[in-house]
Amino acid sequence: MRLASFNINFDTLNEAYGFPTDFTDRCFFEVFDRFVSIANQYSFKYTIFVIGRDLESGRHREAVAEWARQGHEIGNHSWSHHMNLGALSVPEIYSEVQRSHEAIANVIGREPKGFITPAWSNSYRLSETLLKCGYEYDTSTFPSWMLSPMAVRIALGYRGTEKAKRILHRRDYIRSLYASRRPTLFTSQNPQLQGRSLCVLPLPANRLRFPCWHTTGYMFGWDFHRRLLESCLRDVEYFYYLMHPGDLIAVEDQDPRYAHSLARMSVPLEVKMQRLSEMVAMIANSGRRLVTLSEMQKHARASLFASCETSAFVESSILSAARPEIPAQATVSQKSTNALERVKAPASL
Repeated sequence: MRLASFNINFDTLNEAYGFPTDFTDRCFFEVFDRFVSIANQYSFKYTIFVIGRDLESGRHREAVAEWARQGHEIGNHSWSHHMNLGALSVPEIYSEVQRSHEAIANVIGREPKGFITPAWSNSYRLSETLLKCGYEYDTSTFPSWMLSPMAVRIALGYRGTEKAKRILHRRDYIRSLYASRRPTLFTSQNPQLQGRSLCVLPLPANRLRFPCWHTTGYMFGWDFHRRLLESCLRDVEYFYYLMHPGDLIAVEDQDPRYAHSLARMSVPLEVKMQRLSEMVAMIANSGRRLVTLSEMQKHARASLFASCETSAFVESSILSAARPEIPAQATVSQKSTNALERVKAPASL
């Protein structure tokens, strides 16, 4: 049976407001309760990628700990939500990943195993850092020509700010054109990381490499989005549906004392609930088994290594414009372990 997962990149009002002191964000309470009300209809658990700095608040920590107790998976969405994380230096990337990693582990009592970078800003340096930090899977790959227009759209929302500059100065535009739409395994030639691999679960995209997440409904209209979702459910073996708190934030959840650049904040909550409920119903009724991303990546790994025994096919893609000589990842859906060894990246950065 094919699988489906629901994950939330927990981009909060707290982050949008610049992490004000002593601010309690309704995203962790009223907004998340709306997500749970939808999940309870179909008996599934979310994978929630939280921003480490949000956990400086005691109330936020209590909320996330309760989510974990309820069975939701908690993943890492970096410490400060830096919009060009993949282009930072190795020490800076490590700090963003590890600080959030430790904060999450302290809250939920175990280390997170999944990661997604802000705005899909990816690089070899980030992937190797995730291996060093013990991560099992990453959902930071955007396998589509839409990365450039998506980055421009986000930058326009933040025009005049440092965030706009960061997102436009990314170095992974070329990589997105060649990135595999299928799960892949990333490995490193660093001797200290031998034997480790990172399962890369790319953002679902159809055969035309048109990506599917909830925001595309607001961008291109819901009739188009339904057809896109149907095509991805038909074509993508490991499908997950990415959402954000903004998909269910109401006007009354926002604090008038602070300015922000989040999109669709004026859409009535009733409309947001209706749209998200409809899309979740399409996925839940598609015949797929609903799992967390952690469970999905385990199935993907098993399938990849099972295929390794019968075939040796390797597909490589460009990792970043800055380091084109380093293969980003090896698609192992049809390859042997020996083939995987041949495409490992150089040990040096």
